[in-house]
Amino acid sequence: MHQPVCATAAIVLYVVGLIPHGQSTSQKELLRELKGVTVTVRINPKAERVGLVESQIRTDVEQQLRSAGVPLLGHPRDILLAGGRRVNSFPPFLSVLVDVTPQGAKARTYKVEVVVSQDAADPQDPRAKTSVTTWRVTKAGTYNRRRLKEVRRDIEIGVDQFISDYVAVNTK
Repeated sequence: MHQPVCATAAIVLYVVGLIPHGQSTSQKELLRELKGVTVTVRINPKAERVGLVESQIRTDVEQQLRSAGVPLLGHPRDILLAGGRRVNSFPPFLSVLVDVTPQGAKARTYKVEVVVSQDAADPQDPRAKTSVTTWRVTKAGTYNRRRLKEVRRDIEIGVDQFISDYVAVNTK
């Protein structure tokens, strides 16, 4: 009778990111020949109110990527024009998404997603492009409002997982 409850609890913990799990081989393969990434950070207003600052997280993530040798590409607004012409595609994005939800007076939940999005073209019309998510890791948990280390650490872990997968398929 206790086995189904334990199995269900383990699945839920795995899905929300409290039990670590690696990226699938196919997800890693989609990072092959990636020339670099443009970093974007989106934080909901609740997260900023508790002290998670978008510019600081962006700086930390960019430094982490630089230290690992992952090339950083310009921001799209800086590369829209190439030789006086509009560029028809965007660079791959590594996006860090942070959300916090009040759970009560003292404890809050958070979710951190590190996502890579790349352009994809319609094989029948290569001019028709869209951005698709090709790699993702999600972490979630609870934290005390006075201690944001847990959230920042999960951002760092998510970016480390990207770096590990990126290096695994792009090492010469």
